[in-house]
Amino acid sequence: MYMVFFSATCFYRAALLMALQSQIACSRAKLQDPPPLPPSSAGVPAMTADAVVPGRENVPHVLLISVDALRADQPWSGYSLASTPRLNQLAERSVVYNRVYSLANHTTPSLAGLLSGRYPSELKRDRCALTKYHIEQGLASVLSEAGVRTFAAHGHAIFASNMKPSVGFQEWKVLDRAASMRITEGGITGEDIAALLIAFLRRQAAEPQQRFFAWAHFVDPHDAYVRHAHFPPSSHPHRGVYDGEVAYEDHIIGSVLDVLHETGLDTSTAVILTADHGESFGEHGYFRHGFSLYDEEVRIPLILSIPGVAPRRIEAVRSAIDFAPTIASLYGISPPNGWRGQSLLTDLTGPVTDRHAIVDSPELDSRRAMQAVILPTIKVWLDGRVGRVWDLAADPKEHVEIKGSAAQSHIDTARNLFSVIEPAPSTPCGLIKK
Repeated sequence: MYMVFFSATCFYRAALLMALQSQIACSRAKLQDPPPLPPSSAGVPAMTADAVVPGRENVPHVLLISVDALRADQPWSGYSLASTPRLNQLAERSVVYNRVYSLANHTTPSLAGLLSGRYPSELKRDRCALTKYHIEQGLASVLSEAGVRTFAAHGHAIFASNMKPSVGFQEWKVLDRAASMRITEGGITGEDIAALLIAFLRRQAAEPQQRFFAWAHFVDPHDAYVRHAHFPPSSHPHRGVYDGEVAYEDHIIGSVLDVLHETGLDTSTAVILTADHGESFGEHGYFRHGFSLYDEEVRIPLILSIPGVAPRRIEAVRSAIDFAPTIASLYGISPPNGWRGQSLLTDLTGPVTDRHAIVDSPELDSRRAMQAVILPTIKVWLDGRVGRVWDLAADPKEHVEIKGSAAQSHIDTARNLFSVIEPAPSTPCGLIKK
């Protein structure tokens, strides 16, 4: 998460503590498991036969739910050891993308890029471990200027700091106790974040003519992973407790979906479920995230539920850079010229064509840049002057690197595609003017 990346390594943990302690007095606290919510009987209503037409105002409301460190392999995409009944339900009634890539392998650049419609390297920033990205004419600002009410709910202290990407949000809510509920120490915030979001949705139900964009970033699958009494670990030897956290988050998100149904907002609200990045569990010798560009760290889920759109599965490569233009298009708003990406609504009304995705984790004072280009079947890491290549069709687990002359044409193609990025100036940590 914005948050998840900070705890990806011991270094990031130390950096996070130093940055946050200078802004907020933190005390260690772990919350107890919340009492179980009542079983859900409210499902997602069946979609109508009408198709969404890109470029026309289609829905008055959009709810973006991002889950920190949520891997792409989940029960609705074939992973069998975890339990996510509510998101399975949602997926059955939605457009599900199976090959979506995050903008970076940790939270800060991922969410900054998503909200700005730009690649992270194209944003002015510092090079601190907890990077401050400057968002201008981003998603929330564009929507607010068009009369859409904008709201965000968060449970991590970073969203209360001067690094928060709050530009354009009319309401920016952070849990009062976020500083003491450190995610890296097992703080549990899902139920409280959901309460902030649910309160907003109930208010909006009283004035349905007011268009809204609501974003909630849930962080409980972030390490340190916590055991939940009502959502036990799976049998996986490495990600078992994490799977239990995902099951807990599934239950919490289900309570939000129930309120959409209860208030009648479900028939006029597009719901987007995704993540900021994935999570490693030893597949290539890494744990958590922020260390590599393997798929376990940079492939993310995407469930796109739009009233009037029939469910389907899409296997083409897509990128989180497409999220801002997609959300704008749902309101019938034209994306600004500076935005990257392409609305995913074009996939719903015409042929699904191959595209590429770019992963762009800018350099920090303490770490080199980590960048990759994903083609339909090939992944290229742009690792300094020597690229690294994998054939995802023949080797989806990325075990055998392609080398030599067989790799060079792919590296050249990737460098050419990556060259569209226009890097913005960055400032050494400690020198940027806040």
